[in-house]
Formats: sequence, structure tokens, C-alpha cells
Amino acid sequence: SPSRRRGSASEPLPSYDFSSQVDSVFSEFCGGGRDLDGKGFAKLCKDAGLLSRQFTATDADLIFTKVMKGKGRRMALPEFYDALLHIAAKSGA
Repeated sequence: SPSRRRGSASEPLPSYDFSSQVDSVFSEFCGGGRDLDGKGFAKLCKDAGLLSRQFTATDADLIFTKVMKGKGRRMALPEFYDALLHIAAKSGA
């Protein structure tokens, strides 16, 4: 369990499970399906407020292409989690 020092004592940080929230957002953008195309992924990034100077719409397209290389044209949930890691790295998070 992660902890953070406060003065001389260590108090554990709260643990959150964001996976159900991520799954829910992904499902909403799938429009009833179970996967996203590049256009849907770009819309999700924009609507979720992920776009910035560090992570642009072009970056979203490039990440989609990188994650989906050799896997087809539609992103399922496992690829979406992979894409989120790329977005975080690109955004400096």
C-alpha cells in the first residue's frame, strides 16, 4: 500500500479503483458496441478534456495507430488502457 511521509509519521494514502469509471466512459463512447474506431477515440479524448499543448488531436491519432498496429481498426478495452498509458506519458502525467 502506498504511503506518504507527513512529518515523522507515515500515513497511508487512500486507494482508489478507477477501472470501473474508465470502463464506463469507454462504453459510453462505443455507442452500444464494444469498441472504438479512430474517430471515436479522438472524440473521447476531446470530450474528456485530455487534449492540451502536450497532447494534441494529432497525438491522439498517432497513439491510436500505434496501439492498434496489426490489430485492426477498432480499439477494444485492453487497447484503450494501453492508449491511456501513452496519453499519460505524452502529457507528462
